[in-house]
Amino acid sequence: MILSSQEKERMKNYVINSLIEKYNYPKDKASDIVNNSSFIEELQKDPNKILYFDSEFWASRLSARSKIKC
Repeated sequence: MILSSQEKERMKNYVINSLIEKYNYPKDKASDIVNNSSFIEELQKDPNKILYFDSEFWASRLSARSKIKC
């Protein structure tokens, strides 16, 4: 499923906000994590992930990935 650039930005912002609120990341760090990830590409490969989009799930996944890379 192809997402418009507006939809991509909206989903990225949801995940950034979840990282800030739930995991207390600074805004710039949360933005870097999301922008350097490939979660949008993962979403586009599976339409069910788009239909049942959960920003907190993606935030937890990206947070864990970023901690592993450190």
